[in-house]
Amino acid sequence: GVRQGNLLSPVLFNFVLEPLLLHILDYSLFQGYTIPQSVPSTSLKVLAYTDNFLAFL
Repeated sequence: GVRQGNLLSPVLFNFVLEPLLLHILDYSLFQGYTIPQSVPSTSLKVLAYTDNFLAFL
């Protein structure tokens, strides 16, 4: 691991977690969170920014 705020964090995040996040987005069994009252209906599966992420499985 690296310390929080380290310049390598975003690079490592992209190399390691991006394939996992893309798999979550493509996998149909992960339905995510449906945002109520949105037109059209919007499903949220992953939130990711630099070295943080949140997955709604």
